[in-house]
Amino acid sequence: MVVLGSVDPAVGSGRWIGAGVGALLSEAVKSQHPRHQRLAALDGIRGVAAVIVVLSHALLTTTIGDSYVAVLRGTGSDPAAVLLADTPLRYLFMGNEAVVIFFVLSGFVLTLPMLRGRGLDLWAYYPRRVLRLWLPVAASVILAAAVIILTRQTPSGALSAWVKQYSFANLDPRKILGAMMVITGDPVINNPLWSIKWEMLFSLLLPVAFLITLRVTRNYWLVIIAAAIVSSIGEPATVLGVKYMPMFLAGCVVAKIVHTRTTPAPASRAWLMVFGGAALIAVPDLARVVHLPGLVQATAYAAVTVGAAMIIAGLTIPSGVTAAFASRPFRFLGRISFSLYLVHVPILIGAVHLMPSHPNEILFASIPTAFVIAVLFTLYVEEPAARLARRVGVASASLVAKLHQGEPGRDLAPNA
Repeated sequence: MVVLGSVDPAVGSGRWIGAGVGALLSEAVKSQHPRHQRLAALDGIRGVAAVIVVLSHALLTTTIGDSYVAVLRGTGSDPAAVLLADTPLRYLFMGNEAVVIFFVLSGFVLTLPMLRGRGLDLWAYYPRRVLRLWLPVAASVILAAAVIILTRQTPSGALSAWVKQYSFANLDPRKILGAMMVITGDPVINNPLWSIKWEMLFSLLLPVAFLITLRVTRNYWLVIIAAAIVSSIGEPATVLGVKYMPMFLAGCVVAKIVHTRTTPAPASRAWLMVFGGAALIAVPDLARVVHLPGLVQATAYAAVTVGAAMIIAGLTIPSGVTAAFASRPFRFLGRISFSLYLVHVPILIGAVHLMPSHPNEILFASIPTAFVIAVLFTLYVEEPAARLARRVGVASASLVAKLHQGEPGRDLAPNA
């Protein structure tokens, strides 16, 4: 998703690199220092969120997908769909809520190093950050276009409305270019890219968000709740910037909470915050199940942002739950999370078109294939892109420094 997010934050080392939907907290993973273990737990929750996004989209490709969406919209009653939508099984398919975790986590990881005193050289940061996000996105668009061409898609033959919407019998080159234009384009051929637009915009506005965070000196959770309420207004008001940007800001304030923590928090607090946050994430579904008015259901979405913030804050406290999310399997999922987020939809939809009359059965092949391709994408696209982005950032900062040193009169000795 996580990116959403998406660069290697060297938290705990001597340098600042940035983060996002698919960030690799590699140095935190390598170290066994308690603080680094906590950061590895955040990588783990990113991995879990990415898997949930995959499962949510996989469900939409099946014969039950339309019924499931109908239940979520309050117009369906299929028993199997109700089981998935109105019971705790719903947690496995909370794709939108998982993206909220990506956004809050990006705000946290981008802000924490600066709060800890590491400078932000904008001449290095902006080219590094833009390339770190855009290069994997462009590669995923090329992959999506290749899958569309190779699988000879027939939208009308799909049994799922979602698959029909994101299938293409003919691929217009303008769709490829549009998907690569992260901020202004239309990512219809690889629809998870919609979230990268907001990751990119927040990345560009990071200095502003940091200045706002510095102004917050108390009542941190009240500020997070206020940001969440503003975010919940964005959806019914159809102002998506109002909906998504406060989620990142909530993550920035969580970073302030962690940075200003002066005494070790008890392990019990981590458990309470992680599971309490998970409970809050389910509040909008609870409001839907008990048939609260639509506007109440919309504003109840504020609980998701607060819940995501609680989970992230809880996973910065040493505890059993933190150690679980920092374990090898979760760290592996975190490492491939950005790539998995970028590549899974083309694979899932392409597989359906290979066996259009058996969309349920093909999942046994398409989901593992998505994970395999995500691993390869991580090794041969995402991580090399991150290294290239770092080099470009360093070169950019170095060039600006040289130009600055060469300004007329800069090095002239004063008159005797």
